[in-house]
Amino acid sequence: MNKETELIFQGFQIELSKITLAITELKNTTLQQSKYEKIPAWVNLDMAAELKGGCCPQWMKNTLCLQPCCGTNYKLIGGRKCWSAENIIEWLEISDSDLKAYAAKWGVSLPEKYKRRGA
Repeated sequence: MNKETELIFQGFQIELSKITLAITELKNTTLQQSKYEKIPAWVNLDMAAELKGGCCPQWMKNTLCLQPCCGTNYKLIGGRKCWSAENIIEWLEISDSDLKAYAAKWGVSLPEKYKRRGA
């Protein structure tokens, strides 16, 4: 193979790598979207606890920092606190180790026992 052919071949390999990466990212985005497609527009605390993996809704009611948006940014719908699907999706991805940063985002200070979870 001559140099010119090698350069063309390398260019094709680079382009193929870019296409493969784009397809992988599209697949991951699609999977992420389908994972949350059944979440309604507004979610109350009981449903949020179930979506989070069966957390105890009563525990969450008594511990604001464990609620979506750390107990803030809700609307009352039917007399119950409800959060938008967008906020619920973000909250579902938060683990205990991310709780400190998540609370800071919403301007909420964590109780002492929860501050250590992110350490």
